[in-house]
Amino acid sequence: MSLTFSMDAALTKTFLNAYGQNNKHGRVWDEVVYTSVQLAVLAKTQEQVEKARITSRMCTMRKEYNFFTDLASRSGFGWDPIKQTIIAPPSTWIELLADSFTIDSVLRRRFGTLKEIFLGGDLEFKHAMVEELCDLIGDI
Repeated sequence: MSLTFSMDAALTKTFLNAYGQNNKHGRVWDEVVYTSVQLAVLAKTQEQVEKARITSRMCTMRKEYNFFTDLASRSGFGWDPIKQTIIAPPSTWIELLADSFTIDSVLRRRFGTLKEIFLGGDLEFKHAMVEELCDLIGDI
């Protein structure tokens, strides 16, 4: 079972509420928090989710958040509040993608393909950019 947007929303809301109620001690959540998440997800989606899946999803969300904040803080990258996405000129993307560490450790695992990076906007231009990048660094 993959977590849907509704499941993520229930998970996030429940953890934020639990944090506000001091149900986290250091890096450890009280067991009642996991039960609350399970009940919230069940109420929203009628699906059961195990503690291991909740923990795994929280770890993934933390990694995605850290990747997002790192990318947004880099020179040349900005935020488009209308599209709610990170933006940068093609040269900045090329510079980022030329870094083999970034490609291997982040983009392959997070995005799967370059096309997902360029969602929104002028699709023909972005498709051409993807093709150019693939020629430069190989299909990730």
